[in-house]
Amino acid sequence: MGAPMQATSPIWTQAAPAPRYARITSDLEVDVAIVGGGLTGITAALLLAEAGKKVAVLEGRRIGSGVSERSTAHVTEAVDTRYTELESRDADLARAVRESSRAASELIARLAQACEGNAGFRRVPGYLFSEDPGETDALRSEAAAARRAGATVELGEVPLPIARGAGVRFEGQAELDPVAYVNGLAQRAQRASAHLFEESLVVGLDCGDRVRLELEHGPRVTATEVLLATHAPFTKATFQTKISQYRSYVVAGLVAKPLDALFFDTADPYHYVRSARRTGGNAGSEATYLIVGGEDHKTGHVPEGGTQGAFDRMVAYSRRLGCEPELRWSAQVVESLDGLPYIGRPTEAEPAHVATGFGGNGTTFGTLAAMIVCGDLLGNANPYAHWYRATRFETATSLPPLLKENVDFPLQLLRDRLHGASPRSAAELRAGEGAVLQVDGEKVAVCRDAEGLLHAVSAICTHLGCQVAFNPSEQTWDCPCHGSRFDLDGAVLDGPANQRLAKRLV
Repeated sequence: MGAPMQATSPIWTQAAPAPRYARITSDLEVDVAIVGGGLTGITAALLLAEAGKKVAVLEGRRIGSGVSERSTAHVTEAVDTRYTELESRDADLARAVRESSRAASELIARLAQACEGNAGFRRVPGYLFSEDPGETDALRSEAAAARRAGATVELGEVPLPIARGAGVRFEGQAELDPVAYVNGLAQRAQRASAHLFEESLVVGLDCGDRVRLELEHGPRVTATEVLLATHAPFTKATFQTKISQYRSYVVAGLVAKPLDALFFDTADPYHYVRSARRTGGNAGSEATYLIVGGEDHKTGHVPEGGTQGAFDRMVAYSRRLGCEPELRWSAQVVESLDGLPYIGRPTEAEPAHVATGFGGNGTTFGTLAAMIVCGDLLGNANPYAHWYRATRFETATSLPPLLKENVDFPLQLLRDRLHGASPRSAAELRAGEGAVLQVDGEKVAVCRDAEGLLHAVSAICTHLGCQVAFNPSEQTWDCPCHGSRFDLDGAVLDGPANQRLAKRLV
């Protein structure tokens, strides 16, 4: 077997470096503190700042550097949860999801107009299709349910070589460059007097009449209201049982012409396809890339063939579309129990709003989350807020996935206690390899990087104590219990953990 296929940076970061923002260095008081500087947090900051609120965005790394830059940025009302399923729960729910997704798409269209190059925003149709012609009846039912929900759809031929049978065409969807979009919104938010801070990791909330946010490096921010736009908010542990973290893989390569459409198949796990025009090279020539995503699996769990196998399957899928990928990356996708995001206060007593569980619709639902939370904070209740409330738990739709998704936690703890440490030594690790080793009675996560240097940190996740697992493709330590991720030196990449893994000596 060859060396693991190493992840590259996403296609959106291949151009000029993004603007930098200062680290917070002193205490600050604001009306609203936003934890997380991705698409949701920056959109909310802009809306609030332009409404006259004093706002601070606290990003642990760089603005737009998390899930946002790893997105494939489909702007669509063809949401992951099928309209047939939504309608079976409640016809009003199906209409609300369609209408709210369209409202979010229209806000994105308006905000993109002020970004350089319109942030690559383009109106295109979207196609839901199958490789199995036997699914045509199911797709016909989906088209009918989407139409009843208010979508403009038709059943017909799908302009993709691997599609079989008729598919559902959704009119008026869109695509954009998520990095250009977030950077454009951030600059506009700053001009509206929002405070934007990078490398400012929030590690705790101290609740009282006003909320005090504790940062890893010392300063405190005091706010009347808080939005946790971090996908895995560090709220009470019980809320973590309502969300699950998945890795979704993406590959991209040059093609002769753009698709001029979005595509989503019905496989499990499903695949999503689009193209993007990128300018580069010494002559500034424009090239067209095909972008293919899929192969989702729970974070920290090893897919068939490992992460290498997941990338291999994505490459094979892309080749069937006439593309030889040259870029590859993965992103964190957060799923809710019922397939719709949680937006608002997770309990009546919580001091903060959350915005999470976007699934594969992060661009659309992330924008919707900003709209709903800002409406609440500005006293303009959003008409769709009820359907996405973070306090909801419907037994019929939520209990089975709750039991299924959360069985991993106790089982993983048991596995960790019974074995979990490699018999190898640090000296045996080759470049790019990592393992959990037993060192002086403690489990230590040890990796030798591409340059041959050893990195050693505690192997115990700082969230709830599970043992992390090595991800060779991305050179990270991933927690199989609740999806926290850490770099080789223990820094938090994805929550719910908000404390780094302590460094160790080997």
